[in-house]
Amino acid sequence: MLKRIMSIVKRDFKSSIREFILLYIMVAPFILAIGLTFFIPSVESTTMQFAIHTNVEEDFLNYAKQFGVVEVFDSEEAIAKRLSAIDEVIGVAPGEKGLEILLYGDERQGAQELAIKMVKAYKDDKKLNEYTFSSLGETESPVALIGVISLIAMALALGGGIIGLNIIEEKEEGTIQAIQVSPVRQGEFFTGKSLLGALMALVQIIGILFIVGYGDVDMVQTLVFSFVNLTILVLLGFLIGVLSGNQVMGLANMKFLFLPIAVSILGAVLVPSNWQFTLYWSPFYWSYLGYEGILQKTATWFELGTYSLYILIFFTVIFYISKRYIKKGLTQTS
Repeated sequence: MLKRIMSIVKRDFKSSIREFILLYIMVAPFILAIGLTFFIPSVESTTMQFAIHTNVEEDFLNYAKQFGVVEVFDSEEAIAKRLSAIDEVIGVAPGEKGLEILLYGDERQGAQELAIKMVKAYKDDKKLNEYTFSSLGETESPVALIGVISLIAMALALGGGIIGLNIIEEKEEGTIQAIQVSPVRQGEFFTGKSLLGALMALVQIIGILFIVGYGDVDMVQTLVFSFVNLTILVLLGFLIGVLSGNQVMGLANMKFLFLPIAVSILGAVLVPSNWQFTLYWSPFYWSYLGYEGILQKTATWFELGTYSLYILIFFTVIFYISKRYIKKGLTQTS
């Protein structure tokens, strides 16, 4: 049985590296992950932005302008609101011991150190009192967090695309009918067709995490939750394969798949919490929440289990609706 399954995987792999589109699908997430790292540069390479309280002396305002853009606010609440925006801003307000530096927690690596050096240099020059730090919120850069989760979702979708396009090729070449009269059983065929896309998606997810700098997350949680997400990948891959008459239609259906993914991710980020129930229908929404917790190192097994349950419920419903069409589609030639 294992030999027959691996022969299907081997055939799909040879087909994938022979076709440019499939080969591109295999490497695209890694290329995009490398590109994402350029949007998260070290703080020394960019101009800093400051949100400074009006009660901070004017000399410091002028001093800070040497390092970046300065915005002035009349309350710490206004500063906190400005810091919560998606760009990177360092807040400064008067504190009990002199100056208080306010950080939201999403600053790039080195931002806190540079802020310390800047304020310390000014303090030493002006003989000010000590300074303190306050953290106001997030623990990860929103750009990195949303970018990595989007790439993971893309890897899952492309893994399904690999399954679908390989099934389309089998249909176009008429080899599915030959397989049906061979010793290969139906379960072995489904397993063999699923393995390449699933394994490729797992490799891409792990590679993305290490490329962008999240290699220290809980890999056990990551792998277990990814296996749950692979159920959606496999199901969508087979649907793409049976509903598409040729490779062009298959690519069009793949593009359509990215619409609910984009809606789910944007909704999870932008929709107010009291309206997020409108996204509960999407397994990609629960996938986003799970990977967000994993990347922020706040996810518990209970939370991941809850998100996984929603994903598996979606899989079960769609599978029972579509299994008749999948079986029928696999017996038809294009």
